[in-house]
Amino acid sequence: MANTKEKINAGEKDYLEIDLMRILHALWHRAWAIVLAVAVLGGVFYWYAAFMVRPTYTASAKLYVNNQDLSSKVSFSASDQTAAQKLVNTYVVILKTRLVLEEVIAKENLNYTYDQLYSMISAKAVNETEIFEIAVDSADPKEAAAIANRICDDVLPRTISEIIEKSSVRTVDRAVVPSQKSAPNVTGFTVIGMLIGFVGSALVILITELMNQYIHSEEYLMQTFEDIPVLAVIPDLEGGTSKERYYYRSHKKGE
Repeated sequence: MANTKEKINAGEKDYLEIDLMRILHALWHRAWAIVLAVAVLGGVFYWYAAFMVRPTYTASAKLYVNNQDLSSKVSFSASDQTAAQKLVNTYVVILKTRLVLEEVIAKENLNYTYDQLYSMISAKAVNETEIFEIAVDSADPKEAAAIANRICDDVLPRTISEIIEKSSVRTVDRAVVPSQKSAPNVTGFTVIGMLIGFVGSALVILITELMNQYIHSEEYLMQTFEDIPVLAVIPDLEGGTSKERYYYRSHKKGE
């Protein structure tokens, strides 16, 4: 029998003994409770993600950074590429300025504030190239595509050409209306719920078993209180075989 001992008081001989086989037996004996908790919480998280969380759709478009100073060069060095990549970061900053987003709101007749639209839009460079991607999240897939295309086709190129001389952006890939929702991840929510159910129920069983102070067997008594001799053992006459129970009952009737 595997036992793990953890010392509680460093100056005293007080130990908390954890019988691993007893814990495993308790978990196995209450496996139905663990399965029930996993099924219930997994179902609750699935229901919440599938029916309570508003789905979100993501439309994305790609643009190419064009700088006339760099484009006019015959050879393109590593420093020129670094400069182009830094220019991408500059364009991303310009994209999320109030100047750009408020114009998008006005031209698309959106019922969003600047901060709301700001949180819906993200942009990043694609694999450290001169191409960057704009992604728009919205509960309406058509709206997400319309906002992304408005930024790429109209507002952002014109704003960049006005702010940065000899620079422009060109659309590489326009946004299309997404057919699949990007959030929430129903499968991920379900798995999280099942894990919470499994861990939570196992912890409850473990704590309950550790706090149980009842003596379950003679072997447990001998191992827990090694220095105290056992004076007598009372047999469990009701817990024996059918013949033993029959003898016990017959003996009681004969008295």
